[in-house]
Amino acid sequence: MRKKNRPVAPELPATTHYIFKCSEGNQALLTRPPLLAPPLDNWMGGERWGVNVPKDLVFEIDEDDEGAMLPFFEDVIPLMRTDLIAELRAAGVDNIDDYPAIVRETRTGREYDDYRAVNIIGAVRGADVSRSDIDPSSFDGELLIDAVFRRLVLDESAIEGLLLFRLAENVSIILIHQDVRDHLTRTGIESLSFIHPAEWGG
Repeated sequence: MRKKNRPVAPELPATTHYIFKCSEGNQALLTRPPLLAPPLDNWMGGERWGVNVPKDLVFEIDEDDEGAMLPFFEDVIPLMRTDLIAELRAAGVDNIDDYPAIVRETRTGREYDDYRAVNIIGAVRGADVSRSDIDPSSFDGELLIDAVFRRLVLDESAIEGLLLFRLAENVSIILIHQDVRDHLTRTGIESLSFIHPAEWGG
């Protein structure tokens, strides 16, 4: 009996950068981030602040949103646990500014003080548009800020070996160099994931 040929998965293009995510099946959700006035209401622009950031930014978690506390919350204002920040810096990342934060469960009153609000400095036009499957922004028709990728191929020459940055074509995408990925993997910090760009859709 002849065996059926199994479809072969397409070969992924070479890359030195991966999409940096953090998730868990029963993860907590940040119900309410602090409300900040412009320009501090946008932490995705990749720009360093020219104004003072308020002290002790408070993030609240309501009862229905309680769950596992992740080392990295990709939210309106990104949060990273202090051990993750320390390991990123140990791996050479030097373009993150961090600010004191408190995460509070409204039901229990429990507070987590080992988190920092993080501003990732740098948004790079790093997509190879000719090889990516991409739709422009529905807001202005441009391939910037919130373009939609069904398949992302990076232009490594434009990235120039950066260790951590936001993708200018879609600033919600955070990319991390494979050397930093390997370092974080060795630390054993939980719930981190690193997605090959060509396998990303969103």
